[in-house]
Amino acid sequence: TTGNISFRNETTFGGSGTVTYRWLVNNVQVATSTDLNYNFTVPTGATMPYMFTVKLEASNIVGCKTVQEKTVQFNPFPRALFNVVQARGCAPFNLQIGNQSTNADQYEWYLDGTLVSTLHSPNNIVLNDFDRTYTLRLLVKNQYGCIQDEQSVQVSTYPYLKAEFDVANDLSCNGILDVQITNRSVGATTYTWDYGDGSPVYVGNNPSHSYGRQGVFTLKLTASNGFCSDIFTKTVSVSNTPSASFTSNVRSGCNQLIVRFRNTSINATEYLWDFGDGAFSREENPEHQYAFANTAFTVKLTVVNQYGCRDEVSATNFIAVSPPPQANIEVAPARVIKVPNYSFTFKAVTTDDIILYRWDFGDGTSSDRSEVTHKYDRFGTYKVKLFITNRNNCTSVIEEEVI
Repeated sequence: TTGNISFRNETTFGGSGTVTYRWLVNNVQVATSTDLNYNFTVPTGATMPYMFTVKLEASNIVGCKTVQEKTVQFNPFPRALFNVVQARGCAPFNLQIGNQSTNADQYEWYLDGTLVSTLHSPNNIVLNDFDRTYTLRLLVKNQYGCIQDEQSVQVSTYPYLKAEFDVANDLSCNGILDVQITNRSVGATTYTWDYGDGSPVYVGNNPSHSYGRQGVFTLKLTASNGFCSDIFTKTVSVSNTPSASFTSNVRSGCNQLIVRFRNTSINATEYLWDFGDGAFSREENPEHQYAFANTAFTVKLTVVNQYGCRDEVSATNFIAVSPPPQANIEVAPARVIKVPNYSFTFKAVTTDDIILYRWDFGDGTSSDRSEVTHKYDRFGTYKVKLFITNRNNCTSVIEEEVI
């Protein structure tokens, strides 16, 4: 706000005679010397930058006068000033900074010599290391190019702290869970346990706890060293074992048998069916077609509830699939006869246990015997069909032509 400046007079006049000079600062005469050395003082409370007008008036003996005017500008010095709300904290520690610098418009923040921000009041300077002291430095400048200013403070973090624990068992399927806890925290001096089931919190190192009802519970540890705290959680589940069971609409049938299974399990939310023929399903009540015949299939159902408890049931030879019956048609005396009104004898030849026969002779007549004699009234070619059914209710159709 003050400064001594020298001005050199370079006025020239043609002719001879005496020349007189007047120096004026802000229109106030301050000297009549040829040159001027003046100590400027900015008025208290003046707005910066502050301007002084310096005039030189030169006059000769005949009254001729010349005037030259120059401007002197005093610019403000920047001043660095900031505070940290909390100088020590728990890593990762985000510094809260209040910048009270004046006459500055450029800011450079350095953390241990590394430029970390150019904002006025940064909120993203984080101390990540534990148990460490850092130097935070602010360097300020302004647009006038005046000398820069800086301020430094020490900030630090507390020693390393981490909450962690293990549980020997985190799932029970019998309605009760006794939890054994191993505390693996580092850097802590006090430990507070919240079991998540409404029971009182426990303060200590390696607790044990018994859960006596179903549910999913969050076991929480808060570890502290007197300055910082850390939280670690695990979930434990308590449930009753689900009960797997099922029925079906049929237990036996013929080739390509379609079975509709009915799930009668209790306390289950997920299902896995093994139909015994290489096929599987996750439906609750699936429908399945068995393509293989002459085979008995073992069906297994595995169920899981929402807590992860499981049960399974296996029914050995639960589904039996029979092949279709086999038979041949014997025709006597031959399949081609040239004598009219002659009788054919048709006989079903089979080793299967057939319980039902039905003949269709192709002329609108039929029979339900295993061996039958039939006379055709007209010449022609007739397609004879034999329908047979075995004790498993499986059917087949055999055809022959007679002429």
